[in-house]
Amino acid sequence: MTSTFPNNSWYLKYHHNEAWGFIDKLFTVEECEKIKALAAALPVIAATVGNKQPELRSNLELRKNTLSWLNSNDPEAAWIYQRLTDAVNTINAQFWEYRLDYIETLQYTIYNDLDDHYHGHIDMMLSGLHQRKLSFSLQLDDPATYEGCDLEMSDGGQTWVSTNRKQGSFIAFPSWLMHRVTPLTAGSRHSVVGWVCGPKFK
Repeated sequence: MTSTFPNNSWYLKYHHNEAWGFIDKLFTVEECEKIKALAAALPVIAATVGNKQPELRSNLELRKNTLSWLNSNDPEAAWIYQRLTDAVNTINAQFWEYRLDYIETLQYTIYNDLDDHYHGHIDMMLSGLHQRKLSFSLQLDDPATYEGCDLEMSDGGQTWVSTNRKQGSFIAFPSWLMHRVTPLTAGSRHSVVGWVCGPKFK
């Protein structure tokens, strides 16, 4: 899906760049800090990759960072799920029109140590009769407080394109799209990551 908008277009609230959609300032600065404070009380674990072989799940060459899980049953997290649900439904209706049923448990990702990263990968996978169709990331930090750690999308060739770094911004993209987080070189970066599932593509 390639953008056909002229360079000088005045964008609406929901817009897309190449194959992903984004919403500027879906959450305010204060709300981003509230999410970070909520997540600070959660257990932190080392990130793994979705490999069925246990010995390959901890692959620091592919992925190095930590994470927590934001439980949808937690009343303090309900407003986050609702805001993200509304955003997913709106942006999906405008750009992809996928059949979607639910959001998996939200992942709070932490890039805090030098060289934390997540190399190129796709999120698409089957879970029973359902399939990941859309992925999204909510940026929680002021981009001036960290260096590196860009969420980038592949153009299908050798080029990677950086996405929106604005605090509170929401980026959504098809789960089959190759993407990565570049190595952290200074500061720390936090985000809320989610996957939206629906019936298998036909």
